[in-house]
Amino acid sequence: MDEALTRIERVEKETTWEQKISKAIWRGTAWFNPDWRAGLRPILVEVAKEKEWADVEVSGQGQNNILDVADFCKYKYVIYAEVDRQFSVSSSIWIQFLLIEHISLA
Repeated sequence: MDEALTRIERVEKETTWEQKISKAIWRGTAWFNPDWRAGLRPILVEVAKEKEWADVEVSGQGQNNILDVADFCKYKYVIYAEVDRQFSVSSSIWIQFLLIEHISLA
């Protein structure tokens, strides 16, 4: 985790808000969905398909589009599609990285 934090810190120090990519970014598997919204991820992928504002792709299954966590910091908008009804994100390391990125912007 320390290495990831170092990479995040480097991107945040070297990239101003204006330099960040003005798109919403998301990577993930389409088959996993929050319990409160079955089909959320496939809907996200379909809605964002070929949209100028989006960099949304399904990863895995032979895809070569997996990004390093620090690469997400190069974008202005990060989509987080993991939350359940109670906003129970304690088991998600991903939200910790997003929060660290957000805090470093403040």
